[in-house]
Amino acid sequence: MFLDKTINSWYHLSTFTMADILPGLRGLQPCPLCKTAYVIDNMRVVEEDCSAQLVHMTCGQCQNSVLAFIVDPGLGVGAVGMLTDLSESDVLRLRDSSGLDENAVIDFAQMIRKRQKEFIYHFMKD
Repeated sequence: MFLDKTINSWYHLSTFTMADILPGLRGLQPCPLCKTAYVIDNMRVVEEDCSAQLVHMTCGQCQNSVLAFIVDPGLGVGAVGMLTDLSESDVLRLRDSSGLDENAVIDFAQMIRKRQKEFIYHFMKD
């Protein structure tokens, strides 16, 4: 089991396989949308350090994804997940980006206000 191999918080998680991590994901099973159980082949560790992992899981049935953050601070495994439309490659590409600052959000809101009809048209045309 996952915790049995964690002698202390300095033990690096990269020595674990997805089968070792699976018990930490118990609270995130099954897929929240179609209720199908995730399979190990559709799970990838995106990032890790000595006490945490970011895991991308794709449902084999409905193809929706969950991004899960698994933490083992030495007192027990905790996991938090969220539905996402990001693929594994999107997560890898975006994880090191600087993100959006306040000015970018304000600029986008102002652009939408100025071009509201055009903006709505693009969302409604399909």
